[in-house]
Parts: sequence; C-alpha cells; structure tokens
Amino acid sequence: MNTSSVRLSAFDIVVAQFEEATGKSLHDLVDEVHSSVPGLSHYRRIEDVVLDVAALRADRPPTQASYQRLDLNEVAAQWDEIIAGLQWAVDFLEEEKVFDGERLPSVAVLPVLAALAPVLPAALDELGNARSTLRSYIWRAFLTARYEQSAGTRALQDYRGLRSIIAGGDEAPPIFDDEFYPPPGTEELIRAGWPKTREILARGVLAMSLRAGGSDLADGTPASVASVTRREYHHLFPDSLLQNKAGLQRHESFKALNCALITWNTNRDISAKTPLRYLRERAERTTLGDSAAEDRLATHLIPYDELAEAGFDDATEDQVAAEIELSYRRFLNARAELLATYATALCQGAEV
Repeated sequence: MNTSSVRLSAFDIVVAQFEEATGKSLHDLVDEVHSSVPGLSHYRRIEDVVLDVAALRADRPPTQASYQRLDLNEVAAQWDEIIAGLQWAVDFLEEEKVFDGERLPSVAVLPVLAALAPVLPAALDELGNARSTLRSYIWRAFLTARYEQSAGTRALQDYRGLRSIIAGGDEAPPIFDDEFYPPPGTEELIRAGWPKTREILARGVLAMSLRAGGSDLADGTPASVASVTRREYHHLFPDSLLQNKAGLQRHESFKALNCALITWNTNRDISAKTPLRYLRERAERTTLGDSAAEDRLATHLIPYDELAEAGFDDATEDQVAAEIELSYRRFLNARAELLATYATALCQGAEV
C-alpha cells in the first residue's frame, strides 16, 4: 500500500521495480507512448496495454502475475519496438474500422497484434498473407466465444500459433479451429444482444456494420475515428413500436441486428417513425432518390427490401401487433443471413 492506504495496482508495483532495475522512469516511457501513439488511448489504458505486450513478447500470458516475472531490463531495451508494435496494431484496427474501446468486441487482440508486429515479413506478398491471417484472427476473436473465458491464457496460445504461421511454421492457433470456434450462424446472430453492452458477439455485429462503411442514413457520412464517438445506437424497428404495439419483450427489441450507429441529428429526426415512413421521407428529401437510402443501408449490412416492406402503417388495431412482429422477424432473418455470409468471409481473412 502507499502512504494513503490505497492498495497499489500491478502497474504501480512494476513502476517501482522498473526504476530500481533500469534507472529509468516507467511513467516517462508511458508518456512517450501517449505522444507517439495517441490513438492507443481510444482503446485501453496505455499502462495496461504496454505490460500486456511485454508479457506476450516474453512468452507469458498477459496477466498481472506475468508482470512480476518480466525481465525489466529487457523490456526497457525493447521499448522502441513495443511502441512501433502498438502503432501498427492501432493502424490495423482502424483499417478494419474498429475505432475505439467502446466498440472493440475483445480487448485481447490489441496486445497480440502489437506483440506480433516485429515478426511481420517485409516482402509485400508475404506481408499481405500475414495481414490476411491477422484479419482472420481478429474477426474470429470478435465473432466467436474464444475470449469469453481465460482470455489471457488463450491470447498467449493464439499469439504462439500466429507467430509460427507468420514465420512459415505450421502451428495453427486454437482460434482457427472451426470445430470449436466456427463463424456465427444465423441463429447465433439473431440471439446477439444490444451492442452497447460488453457482449462480444453483439459488438462484433456492430463492428461488421462499421467495416462495411456505416454511412449515416441521412447525410451519407461514413463512420470514422472522428465521427464514431458522436454517434448514437439507433433501433431500426423502434423500441416503442416493438414493445408497446407488438407486445414484444425488451430483449427482443434490444438486439444487435436491430441496431445501427448513426448521428445524433439523424437519430432525433427518425424518432419513433416506422421504417417504411422514414425511408419514404429520406427518398423525398434527397436528390439521389430511392437509391440513396438503399445504398446507405447497405453500408450497414442492412437489407433494404425487408425494411422497406415493413408496411404496417395502414394496419388496423387488431392487425398491427401481428403485422409488426411478422415484419420484424422477416427483417431479422434476412439481416442475419447477410451478416453470416460477411462473417464467414472475414473469419477466412478475406478483404471483403
């Protein structure tokens, strides 16, 4: 404990050990990471990521117990490589349209990517193959149950396998085993909850929609590092419609497949309008016609026809509940099929 009787964190202890062993301030070195890789703080606390990367590079799981066993002189000697690896990892995640920690399905991938960066090949074709391997890795991490338990131990196992493949070996990481960690099917995708929670698959569904472009439904602006934090989680079929009119339970409304990340202004403009009514208004307001709404929905992997055909505006009071639920189920099934195809391609490392 420190003088304020507050329990020290693992990082606090390593700070003291690091200064004693190397004569350098770990706080100063972490500040160097802040300035060299500013985007890293969008995902996790820099102090934690740095120690996780150091642990993996030492062939240990990224856990607090491993921090105490690190050769701190070796960590200091590798510091420039650790920084370069972290920058590469951030760049790779941004290229895959995963922009921050609030939408990162699994934090386990970040130190694994950074630890692998120094062993990436320099030759273009080999580098392209390595990138495909790592794309397959992160999307399997985002869309399977691999890191729902024992994430530290499993991250080390996958790190070793990925390192072997990149070096030309044949030790495949366990996460590539389709028997245990297959890409999600339609039923799994339909069950996925609201992506604002920490559920890995729910966030993975949202991550796929952002990777496809995630253009705003009104102004067409694609999702980006700058814009994503200003967006809101929008119900494609309004929550009030599903619960109050159709009588569905809350968990039926708060599904990843019923979500799109859009701007604050667009979310307020849509409000509780039915999908059909909103799409009609968009077509009337844009100079691009019906195709604009369809194209923007496509960038979220949202099937246009099933949303546009949700025509229960004119249903009678007796019919409306059944019509809403039927339209909603039809939409969920159609979007799940579309996302399942996309997920399989990403889990194979394809540049979709």
